Amino acid sequence: LRYSYIELDASQPLHRWLQNNGQNDSNGMTSNNGDVLVEAAIAGAGIALQPTFISGPAIKEGKLQVILQEYEPETMGLYAVYAHRQLLASKVRSFVDFIDGYFGNPPYWD
Repeated sequence: LRYSYIELDASQPLHRWLQNNGQNDSNGMTSNNGDVLVEAAIAGAGIALQPTFISGPAIKEGKLQVILQEYEPETMGLYAVYAHRQLLASKVRSFVDFIDGYFGNPPYWD
């Protein structure tokens, strides 16, 4: 099986499992923009590992296909970091509650 792997410039070693023996494919593509990678995958440039908020519309429209679903990476969390709960401003609490409800589990784009 031969393929070109297109990757996000900031990809961590965790995402490098798609590469052949951990080595870069000289035919691959690297970008720091997920939308560019999705468009490249649609154009046939190779395999891209992208979150569903970027690739979801193309998958739903049939432009992209999910492969190797059994090796899907773990879900990434979204965290709110603030000083402490003792003197938490009501605006901060409201924002955290809003974001939690807005994104939900699973997020609205899935």
